[in-house]
Amino acid sequence: MEVVDAGFVLIPSEKIILLSLEVELSSPPAGARFLRFSFPSGESKEFSEFKVIPLGAGDSYEVRSGALKGMSFHESYPVKVELLADRSQSRVLDSLTQYVRFEVPPQALERMGVEL
Repeated sequence: MEVVDAGFVLIPSEKIILLSLEVELSSPPAGARFLRFSFPSGESKEFSEFKVIPLGAGDSYEVRSGALKGMSFHESYPVKVELLADRSQSRVLDSLTQYVRFEVPPQALERMGVEL
């Protein structure tokens, strides 16, 4: 399991910021059936949003968080990815944590009308 792309996505028309992560699975372990993504709240960096997706035929999976608030310029925010054997999330086969740095200057956010 490898993170191939990670970053913040600005959607000025909705005045929101999302966190996006793309993961590639080259050879998942036997019994792997789901991926769980844990996203931070933005303000506390604690995981507050969880998305579980079933593994399909592809080897690349992209997921976006919900709207984030309270990020600080040049701070890094964790996203945890876990490979699961069951939907009840009791058997974790592999996991990684990717830190994503928030690099959008406050002045740019103000111009777009996006509030932190």
